[in-house]
Amino acid sequence: MGDVTGDSIDDIVIATQLQPRLIVLNGMNGNILFDHSFGTTLTQRGDRAAVLNDIDTNGVNEFMGGNREGKVICFYGGNGTMTSVNNENIQPVKFKLYQNYPNPFNPKTTINYETQIPAFVTLKVYNIKGEEIALLAEEKQNAGVYEFEFDGSDIPSGIYFYTLYAGEFKIDTKRMILLK
Repeated sequence: MGDVTGDSIDDIVIATQLQPRLIVLNGMNGNILFDHSFGTTLTQRGDRAAVLNDIDTNGVNEFMGGNREGKVICFYGGNGTMTSVNNENIQPVKFKLYQNYPNPFNPKTTINYETQIPAFVTLKVYNIKGEEIALLAEEKQNAGVYEFEFDGSDIPSGIYFYTLYAGEFKIDTKRMILLK
């Protein structure tokens, strides 16, 4: 919902998955203002939509649609006319950090992560103060799923964090609890 026509009435932006389309309906009368097909193949399906703020400062909100494979299309709003301004492929997430198990743990737990591309990967454990207490991985790795065991025998009970880095980029941080 948002005003994409500039008439001070919220319009409706819909993304469909089964019939991969992005549709904008006029909030006053329900007429279709815009209808964009993402294609018929599974990798082209559009299933997300959002009304944005007034990006171009013309007094009317813009809207965008996208899909799970990273295709994003942004449209200008105003006077009932929609024009595509951006159609690009954004790289999907290439790394995934999983929750440790067991959690809570005593004294050992397993930490898994996945990389879809070769990368220099670092996996660190921090205490509640943000001090590094363990370095579990620091090496170039091929694509795959990796598993590391963390042994908390020498540290006190408490909340700890583990962070995955790819190169110089922080990918994700998760929390784990050591109970003795």
